Amino acid sequence: MNDHCTVLCLRFARRLLPLGAAFAIAACSSGGLSSPTPAGFGGATGFRAQGIAHNRSTVQIGSGFLLPRGVAVDASGNVFVADGGNGAVKKVAPDGTITTIASGLKLPYGIAVDAKDNVYVGCALMRIAPVRYYPPKGPFVKVGSGFYLPQGVALDSAGDVYIADTGNNLAKKVAVNGKIIRIGGVLDAPAGIAVDAAHNVYVSNTLANTVEKVTPGGIVTKVGSGFNHPAGLAVDRAGNLYVADSSNNAIKEVLIGGKIVTLGSGLSGPDGVTLDSAGNIYVADTYHNAVKRFKP
Repeated sequence: MNDHCTVLCLRFARRLLPLGAAFAIAACSSGGLSSPTPAGFGGATGFRAQGIAHNRSTVQIGSGFLLPRGVAVDASGNVFVADGGNGAVKKVAPDGTITTIASGLKLPYGIAVDAKDNVYVGCALMRIAPVRYYPPKGPFVKVGSGFYLPQGVALDSAGDVYIADTGNNLAKKVAVNGKIIRIGGVLDAPAGIAVDAAHNVYVSNTLANTVEKVTPGGIVTKVGSGFNHPAGLAVDRAGNLYVADSSNNAIKEVLIGGKIVTLGSGLSGPDGVTLDSAGNIYVADTYHNAVKRFKP
């Protein structure tokens, strides 16, 4: 391990102590990945997403996870989990059946799924093809190159892949034609990334405790405030942003008008957050070893 990696490990100790702090990105298909859902969401009296009011009714998704890091949901309601401690990507079907999509990974972290159920995963400790995807059938496919300890992964409607290249302190886009494009400026160990319908990119500037928005024209602004090691991100159809505020043990929503709402607290280092088409919120409640869904 070189000096730079050692520094990253030390700086990330609070968030990654059980597994170390090296990262890589992989893509998996065959459904969406899910990450731990919050066990014990408390605090706010309600939740909202895409204009839908949310209450505190929660459902645990699957079981047997160890330090889940990322979560994604496909159009059929399958939940995909980056099961970090077990080195696997798992799919939880609507009927509760759990299928292992990929195993033998080294700290799978961020995850995303496309319309064809190709699953993209960021595997923090992988050295070979650190960004890859797993199609429903066949071996994994390498995505891009030159990443160093990548974590967060996101997709846009065109099929472009966005990556939080943690060790290189950058956000990047791998276009459908394979071209790699840098998004925004130099960051401080970015962990999460998301993109909205207008192609604005949101990045968790994790060790700077900020979230940044980068417009298609390259304008960079800060979104929200008061975060402590923000990690996974999600954006709903209305443009509201959801932040896994990991060291504050909460999920927060930044409304399009700028108001910040704490959707829940009492979590333990949540690293992943996503939404389904009905506005349900899924959370990877990492140190509770759980994945949960908050129903509208």
